[in-house]
Amino acid sequence: MDTAAKGCRGLVLAGGGARGSYQVGVWRALDELGWTAGAVTGTSVGCLNGAMYVLGQYETARDMWLTIRSEDVLDLPDPAAGPRALGEAVRQIVAEGGLDISPLEGIVARVLDEDALRASPIKFGLVTVEKRGLLNLRTTPDCLPYFIKEKNVDLFTRHKVFSETEIRARYEILLENYSKILNIEAVTMLDMANKDLLPAYSAYARQLSETVNAKKAADPDVDCTFETERLRQVSALCGDMYRKTQALEDTLLNLVQKDFGELERAQYYQGTVFHAMTELRIVADELESVTDRSFYPYPNYGDLLFGVR
Repeated sequence: MDTAAKGCRGLVLAGGGARGSYQVGVWRALDELGWTAGAVTGTSVGCLNGAMYVLGQYETARDMWLTIRSEDVLDLPDPAAGPRALGEAVRQIVAEGGLDISPLEGIVARVLDEDALRASPIKFGLVTVEKRGLLNLRTTPDCLPYFIKEKNVDLFTRHKVFSETEIRARYEILLENYSKILNIEAVTMLDMANKDLLPAYSAYARQLSETVNAKKAADPDVDCTFETERLRQVSALCGDMYRKTQALEDTLLNLVQKDFGELERAQYYQGTVFHAMTELRIVADELESVTDRSFYPYPNYGDLLFGVR
């Protein structure tokens, strides 16, 4: 943009998924006030709304947000596929660093005309990463080594933001805090699994077993398909959860034997401990989905949001 040009009003639209629907409401309110922007910039969903603003596509934006569904934006696993298939989908999402947004890309291609966008008198800017060759660092251990790169140290010291000593101290402290937080979360997870969840699921399996025995004692020919199949499922998942719990505990015990620096320690927590935590979480969630609610030791989201005790 020509810095010598006359100043104009700017509209900045943040990212945040469903927050984009509120931006369209703000857009309408601004129109009713007769307020127009001469420059628009956006991040993530704000880019999409900003582009439609520049093109004057209010009705398109409104109709899109009134009818859009999650599967129109993300390639989500089929809920009917069952807990195990959903667990595999979660593993893939974690491994790939996020969900597939191909459906959203289809919306962008359908509703936006790039030539018209470039020709609009309203200036448009967007925040991007990979398209400009910028680093897309997804984890704290990936990011922090760049904090102490020579050119960044020079930048901070030259502008008297930090001294080099302060930069390196912050680097060490941030890495240490990252590792400590993940350690606390992993130990808490083990405590929950061993003392609350596994005993609860085992108790449910015992009730199923007693129910089968009681029904068979009353009538040997009675149908116990539900109880028998559920008992097998819960017992198998309990065994899997116990093994995943042991695997997580092993990753923490192995760390004690390692002579790591702070960066190596943080990388171990991110790559090994966090992976083990994810594996345990998946099987625990699957067990929750098939266990009688009365056995579950914690309130669910519905209890937290709507329950009064």
